[in-house]
Amino acid sequence: MFDIIITNANVYDGTGNKPYCADIGIKDGKIAEIGALKNSYSPETIDAEGLCVFPGFIDSHTHSDIALLNNPERKEALLQGITTEVISACGIGCVPLSKNKNEYIKTVKAIMGEPKNDFNSSSVSSYMSELEKNGIGVNTAVQLAHSPLRIEANGFSDTPLKEKGLEKCLELADKAFSEGACAFTTGLSYYPAAFSDTDEIVEICKVAAKYDVPICVHQRTALRNPKNPFDPKEEVLDIARKSGVRVHYSHYRTTPKTAGELDKLLEPIERGLSEGLRITA
Repeated sequence: MFDIIITNANVYDGTGNKPYCADIGIKDGKIAEIGALKNSYSPETIDAEGLCVFPGFIDSHTHSDIALLNNPERKEALLQGITTEVISACGIGCVPLSKNKNEYIKTVKAIMGEPKNDFNSSSVSSYMSELEKNGIGVNTAVQLAHSPLRIEANGFSDTPLKEKGLEKCLELADKAFSEGACAFTTGLSYYPAAFSDTDEIVEICKVAAKYDVPICVHQRTALRNPKNPFDPKEEVLDIARKSGVRVHYSHYRTTPKTAGELDKLLEPIERGLSEGLRITA
């Protein structure tokens, strides 16, 4: 017996195989069987003839941290087939923030929006508890965002973190990863993350590497002391070499000036892979 049976579905199973017609039996909120289920019973049947059924989509780069609190059903995502959101991209997020939370959110409200109510985001676990309390409609993976991390450790400091400030930052990072943060993200175009130097990021990434979670990088465009030449892609490779962390380039784009130069654009990644670095983009 199933809770729901979807009949006559045109199933795309996500493996790359051609779609096929089948019935889908759902039990306790999970797919229990795919096949011919015409002789099976369920109190609810959905006829999907002429329709397609896919696995839920994963939106791997979102800024939905506040939206998930304000509108926990997330109909905007679900109606697009998205059942999992990975939040806190580009070093912008809510965790960990206990002090300076309201001040920081004001600076990024154009990206994340404004919360309707106060909430506890002092840790990954407390923020996830807030989501679960509201009856969240999508699976959610929280990344550790660089800007709130360094604000919690050392306020809005406009210098790279050193000594006690860095030590506190690393303690908070370890706690976040132990509570389930799935990646470390940084946006080196955004303040206060942009105040960091390469060495600060390397030290945080050593903690991430201990938990085998990646760094997802919005590359640096803000330079305190401009270096000529400076290649932000090379900075990311240097971070990977020095820390052993897995790397994901969050944004890796062409411009009108580089159109058609794909081999040249991808050369740093190809070179990093040939060195044995673990890189995606």
